[in-house]
Amino acid sequence: MNRLPHLHQNSVRLYLCRHGETHANAKRLIQGAGINSKLTAIGVHQADSLASAFQENVQLGRIVSSNLIRATQTARPLLSVMDNDEPTFVQQYTDLREMQYGDLEGLEITKNETTVRMRTLWQDWKSDLNVPCPGKNGESMMDLIDRAENILWQIAFDSKTLRSRNVAVVSHSMLLRAVLTKFLIDKEEGEMSS
Repeated sequence: MNRLPHLHQNSVRLYLCRHGETHANAKRLIQGAGINSKLTAIGVHQADSLASAFQENVQLGRIVSSNLIRATQTARPLLSVMDNDEPTFVQQYTDLREMQYGDLEGLEITKNETTVRMRTLWQDWKSDLNVPCPGKNGESMMDLIDRAENILWQIAFDSKTLRSRNVAVVSHSMLLRAVLTKFLIDKEEGEMSS
């Protein structure tokens, strides 16, 4: 973190972080937005280690997290790294929550049937990001990409006036993958238009 380039005047640096290990992770369950599992002792240690890494390198102007407990528990230790001139609390955003996996939530990822269903979904997304997760509340990868992009732009815009424009964003693995997917889509579209 200490090797990053200088932050320009009207810029904000978002540090995208995943929550620590949860009880559902330890049981190898698909969590999604519908499973609100707490951190394990390992997850608490991971959250403390994250705060220590920031403590040594970055002073935060703002901490935001998903409204799911695993993200807020991971974000809380970061309060020790806040700029003293800024409010010291974790702002929670519903739009930073994990993907809604529909009928896949709560299934054990190591079971063969679950693995087959997940692989099929990933294959479907390779050809069409609008395919939703199975079930009533299943979200598509494109929905997640749009949600992630919109909330991160909002967070960045709202953080421009902070003295320390370093913002920790604590979220979930699929939301972070959606952000990376968006970068890849934009890169490919940029290369095709050149």
